[in-house]
Parts: sequence; structure tokens; C-alpha cells
Amino acid sequence: PDVVWTASEDGQVVFTSANVTEVMGYTPEEIYADPRIWFSSVHPEDLERVTRAYEYLFSMSKVFDEVYRMRRKDGQWIWVNDRATSAYEKDRTRYADGVFSDITEKKLAEERIERLTRLYAVLSRINEAIVRNRDIEKLYDEACRVAVEEGGFLFAWIGVSEGEGPLRLVAAHGGCSGHDECVRIGIMDEAAGRGPTGTAVREGRHVVCNDIGSDPDMAQWMERALECGFRSLAAIPLWRGGKPMGAMSFFSGVQGSFNEEDVRLLAALAADISYAMESIESERKAKNADEARSELALEYEELANNLTVGIFRTTESADARFLEVNRALVEMLEASSREELMETGVGTFYWDPARRGEIIGKLAREGAVRGEEAEFKTLKGRRFWGSITAVRKTKGGEAFLDGIVEDITERKKLEEQFRQAQKMEAVGQLAGGIAHDFNNILTALIGYGNLLIMKKGNDDLVRGYADHMLTLSEKAASLTQGLLAFSRKQVMNPQPTDMNELVGRIEKILKRLIGEDIELVVSLTAEPLVVRADPPQIEHVLMNLATNARDAMPGGGRITIAMDSAELGREFVDSHGAGAPGGYAVIAFSDTGAGMSEDVVKRIFEPFFTTKEVGKGTGLGLSMVYGIVKQHNGLIDISSKPGAGTTFRLYFPLADEAFQRVEPQKFLVRGGTETVLLAEDEEDVRNITKTMLQEFGYRVITAVDGEDAIARFMENKDSIALLILDIVMPKKAGNEVFEMIRSVRPDIKVIFTSGYSSDIVRSKGLAGARDFISKPVSPSEFLKRVREVIER
Repeated sequence: PDVVWTASEDGQVVFTSANVTEVMGYTPEEIYADPRIWFSSVHPEDLERVTRAYEYLFSMSKVFDEVYRMRRKDGQWIWVNDRATSAYEKDRTRYADGVFSDITEKKLAEERIERLTRLYAVLSRINEAIVRNRDIEKLYDEACRVAVEEGGFLFAWIGVSEGEGPLRLVAAHGGCSGHDECVRIGIMDEAAGRGPTGTAVREGRHVVCNDIGSDPDMAQWMERALECGFRSLAAIPLWRGGKPMGAMSFFSGVQGSFNEEDVRLLAALAADISYAMESIESERKAKNADEARSELALEYEELANNLTVGIFRTTESADARFLEVNRALVEMLEASSREELMETGVGTFYWDPARRGEIIGKLAREGAVRGEEAEFKTLKGRRFWGSITAVRKTKGGEAFLDGIVEDITERKKLEEQFRQAQKMEAVGQLAGGIAHDFNNILTALIGYGNLLIMKKGNDDLVRGYADHMLTLSEKAASLTQGLLAFSRKQVMNPQPTDMNELVGRIEKILKRLIGEDIELVVSLTAEPLVVRADPPQIEHVLMNLATNARDAMPGGGRITIAMDSAELGREFVDSHGAGAPGGYAVIAFSDTGAGMSEDVVKRIFEPFFTTKEVGKGTGLGLSMVYGIVKQHNGLIDISSKPGAGTTFRLYFPLADEAFQRVEPQKFLVRGGTETVLLAEDEEDVRNITKTMLQEFGYRVITAVDGEDAIARFMENKDSIALLILDIVMPKKAGNEVFEMIRSVRPDIKVIFTSGYSSDIVRSKGLAGARDFISKPVSPSEFLKRVREVIER
């Protein structure tokens, strides 16, 4: 049902899927023909925000994810969620691809639930005021205040009738200066009495005006009401002795604000006020008031049973029981009937009984709680999260609790996914900050280590020290890559990969890694499982899982790697917070080790979390696994119990491309005599790179920044065969330097380098460039690339 679109930077839509007609009413051809249709359809109140976000998509590479209103061709307003992740350039024009969804029904449902919740809160607050307040004038004021401050109305007022004259204003709250013009109401059948409030009093029925601007009966108040921002109103009669004696009027700033359910709640509110007024004014009418309350209670019960939140009344004791429940609570707690629920102790439904004690304690101290979260279990054993809002009341010396319970399980899942995303972003910022300097240092260390071996390789002592230095440098580089992998910021080189072939290739390595006391069983599928993947990163994932499995089986055991394919549906991918429905390659990695508790499983992918003793784990291994799988648009699932082993299931989207096995080529490091311009702002990296190139015969010209690189080139433009440019340099970036030099020498060859993470590289427009080298890099790999580019 989502509409797919492509638009240029200036807002011209160049492609949209055919179902745009169902959502907006326009055909794709109409949209292509008139570039104004799309943005002119955005609601004026949303247009500035949407336009700014669209501009940021192109100017700052910010994700475009906006919820706004659009006008269909037939004039109807709808709510949409419009999303685009990045912009790109084609034929010198920048474009963005996106999707938008019609979420009108969802928005209306959310607004409806919010409005009902507010009205129910108003009803509850005014009932509390009725219980504690025996002053009718204060009750009037409290009713109007609560209607505005908690019910969300712009203005509420109460007028009472004194004979055939105009209604007397006895209480008001909200409104604007000069709103008195809106409350000069008569009750006779004449112009001043034919408005909603006068009619409500005269005829004893609630009256709704959902469009003040077009109601002829509102003519004499219309101008002032519209100036005050009032767009609709509901007038509910107040009663005394079975006759209407006044009215309470509610003003909203939205047209069409009142429907039957709203009016029923407001009528219940007005009935409460009427009841309180009569009981205060005349105790002798208590019997009639009791009857009114009974009728109202039936209305409450009907209303409560139609709400989707659970409503309850319970005793306060340790072995509390339900006194009243609505239908939603019965269903929420999976009871067969209301009676079964009321026969079961309240504490039975709390997963952690201590949590109930905390909530009861707070109720005792403060008299009310709002939005207290707790985990519950149903009579059938299902666990879910609920939010409790309740008040403590006393009657006849006995305390009881009234409240509502809302199922917030889905919201908790979304919050957990959001927290995980925040953790990943925090580590990503950390990794991106240290990667550049750290990788430059490692580049120099690796270079000097290799120089030592080249110069003094026949000295066993020197060679041993150099080997140790290189090994430690590789470990340090692996640590940096671990941080980048978790944050999904390392450079990827995806290619069609048969996961069967990859697992088969790494099987021998895994056997050596886990030791002889652990059996490795590998089960492959008959058909290829081709995915777009970076093979070294997937191998890294398997080695990390194998290392963790080995450590979980100190006395030996068995590791099983089973390959399979699966078709994942929308519900499964949504529950994992990523991915898209479709076909997936599945790697099930199981061990027979010690297993993990539920609490450990919840934190297993957190960066720096480890169950190993100090000095035996960085806490990054499984974080890397998580990051690499996510970067491949995959999903990861884990099942484990103490003493029963652990199974990781890795899901990678199947690719359409065919897999072609490429035999590895053997390269010899060869030098040359060409002139190379090396631009690098880090002195240590510049020196070691220059030395390595000179050792292999190249003539090297160095530059310390972007402007220096251009100057050195202009001095030697006819002799330079290759540029080696750091992407991020002072004064001018590497890609700017290249563009300026290319305008002079279109045939010039270039290699870009960087120690920054791939998000920085991507921001420079160089992600995926084949002549890009990520630091640190081994001298042999670097020299091979130099020779390859020069000879291309």
C-alpha cells in the first residue's frame, strides 16, 4: 500500500508508483505534468517543516522522515508518513527515492483514544471534586477549570436560568478577551435563544454545533467566536427537579470535534454536576438523586465496557480482590469471565509482587499514581507490560483503589529498539572520533614494522620484535574495526556470495580455532544460498561465535552450523525491528555449552558487556556480530537457557545475482620509477608512506595539506603519474584537490586514503570508490594497489 517516489532536488517528481492514485487521487501522469501538485498538496501548517526537511535531505544528508497532512485531488485531507534516507546524483541532477504511507486511520484512532482519555480524566476529576466539595459555586468553577486544563477545550462556561431572561454566567474558564459576547444567551424561542446553549436549556437536550462558521443559528455570536478561535461547541443541559435550569457549554478549536461518544461523556459530566447541585441545595431530594446516580452508573458501565483500556476497582489489602472490572480487563488478563477474574487475587497477576508493593506504597503516600509501569502475567501465563493510573479513595472507613491499565507491550518493544539504536549511535560517535587518529598511528606502526623486517629480517631478534609489533598492531586494528562494526560505520565491499561455499571454506579454520576436544558439525544445503555480503566480515562473525562457543565449553562439547533458507513474514521482521519480508539465508550456529540466563541474553549484544573474567574479553565480540549482521540488512535471533546451550540464528536477505566463484590471484609486490604526489597531513603517516614508496623505486613529492598538494602538482604537472590523497585534510579535502587537478590533467590517476569511518567517507561522496584504501593497510597491499592503478 506504500507509494514509492523519486523526486529531484527542486521538488520535481519524476517517478511514482501507480498506487499513488488510490492515495492522492492523482494519476502519475498528472503529477509528472504539474511539478506544483506534490508540495501544493501539503497542508499550509506543515509546509514549512516538510520543505525544510526535504532541503536538509539534499544539503545535509539528513534522513527525511515526516508525518504531515496532504490534500487529495477530491479535497479530502489525509495524514501521511513520508520517508527517504539519502540523496544521490544522476546525470548531474540530484535525486532522492522515498515512500509514503497513508496513516489517516491510525492518526484518527490515536486522536480518538487521546480525546476519550482526556474526557474520562475530566469525568474522574470532577467526580473527585463533587465528593470533596460542598460549595456549589466552587464546584462550578472547578468543573470549568478541569474541562479546559485537562479536557483540552478552549473555553467552558456554566449559565443558569432565572425565569425567562438571559442565562446568568456563574463560572467560566479559558476563552479570550471579550468572550463575554459569546455567553449573552437567552432561552426564549427568539434569535438570542436559538443558539445551541439556549436551545439546550429550552428543550432539555444536548445540542452540538460542529461548524460555528456555517451555522445560521450562531449568526449573532459568530464573528467574535471565530476571532477567539472557536470552531465547534456542545451545550449540555443542567437539571434541577427534573427540569432544565441551565447549561454547561464546551468550545473547541477544531471543526467536527464532538461525536456521540464525546457527548455521552459530557452528558454524564453534566449529570454529575446536576446531581451534586441538587444534593447540596436540597437533601430531601436524595432519593431522586440516588436514582439518577444509578442510571448514570449504568451509563458508566456501558462506557467502561466499550473502552479498550482495562478499568478496575480493588481493595487495598495485601490479598486484594477486584471489586469492579470492565470487559477489556477481563480480556487483557485472559480470564474466561468477569466472575473468574474477581475470584482471583490481584497480586496473582504481577510478575514481580514487589512491584505491586511499590505502587501501593506510592498510592498510600500520594493518593494517586499516573503511568506506573509493571510487568503482568495472565491467567494463561502470557506476560505483558502495562501502565497503571489509579487513585486511592475511602468510603465508610474502607480504602479502595480505582484505576485503569493500558497494555503497553508494543510501546516497550519500540522503546527497547530505540535504546539499542541510541547505544549503537553513541558507540558509533566514539568509534568515528578515535578511528582517524588511531588508524593513522597503526598505519605508521605497521609500515615501520615491515621496514624493519625488510632491512633486518635476517636478524632473528629484530625480526621477532618486529613480528610482535605487527601482531599487536593487527589486534589494535581489529579492536577499532570491532567498534566500527558495532556502529555499522566500517567500509563494506558487498558482492554475491554463496554462504554454503563461505562456511565450507572457513570450516578448517574454525576447527583449529576451537581445539580438538570440541566436535564441529557442518550441514550445508543442496542449493546455493547467494546473498550480497562482504565475505571477510561474515568470516569474522563466524570466528567470533566460535570463540564464544569454545569459551562456553571448557570441558569440550559440540558446535553445529546448519545452513537453511526461510521466507520471513512482516510480523517476524517487525518484531526484530529491521529487515523486510522475503527470502533469507539462515545460519544456525549452536553449541552445547553452559547457556545463558534471560537477563544475560537481553544484554548480550551491548558494547563492552561481557560475562568473562577481567582480562579475558573486551565485550565487543558479539557487538561486532550484531553490527555486521545489521549492516548486511540482516536479522539476528538468539535462544539460550542455563545448562542447555545456545543457538544464534543469522538471517541474510537472499540476492538475485548469480554467484560466480573467483579464484584468488597471487600478487608479487613490484616497484616502479614513476613520480607520485603524496598528500597527507599526518607527519608520521606521510614519512612512512614516502619511505615505503622510495624503497620500491618511486620518486615521491609530498604535500602537507590540500592547497600544498595543488601547488606541488602545478610545479610538476607533466611528470606526476599518480596522486595519493588523504580524503580529510586542512585547507582543501582530497576530493576537492582531485577535481581541481583533473581539470588540468583529465588523465591523472588517483588513490584516496582515509583513517575515518565510512560515514565520513560517504559524506565526501567517495563510498564504494574502487581506488580507496582504508587505513591501516599493510605495505604490501598498499604497494600492490599503487602498481595496479598506475598500470591500469
